[in-house]
Amino acid sequence: MSVILPIGLKQVEVLRDGAAAQYGSDAIAGVINFILKDNNSGMDFEIKTGETFEDDGEIFQVAGNIGLPLGDNGFISISAQYKTADPTSRSTQRVDAQALIDTGNTAVLNPAQVWGSPEVNDDWSMFVNSGI
Repeated sequence: MSVILPIGLKQVEVLRDGAAAQYGSDAIAGVINFILKDNNSGMDFEIKTGETFEDDGEIFQVAGNIGLPLGDNGFISISAQYKTADPTSRSTQRVDAQALIDTGNTAVLNPAQVWGSPEVNDDWSMFVNSGI
């Protein structure tokens, strides 16, 4: 799902319970429909920035979408995004890793397992939807 840029979505439908009646037995638990933008004119532009309450994980994101006509009845909807994000870490040292460190093992990282978000540098994404 992360391949589809949020600015390229027209709407998201969450169908529960009775989705099997429309989509068959594979949809007993429900269905999520991603409806893509099918605009043949107009533009959208957004800037997002922020950070966590822990003063880490600063994020900066710029996204845009433009709709262009394709022939008499068609469209081409182009979405692009640029993103950077600082890492976050909510990790504590695991008990088993600390036991290895206490025995003199210097190859164990502190923390041994990181829980959080990774650093993102210069992430460019583009998504195109078209139809006639």
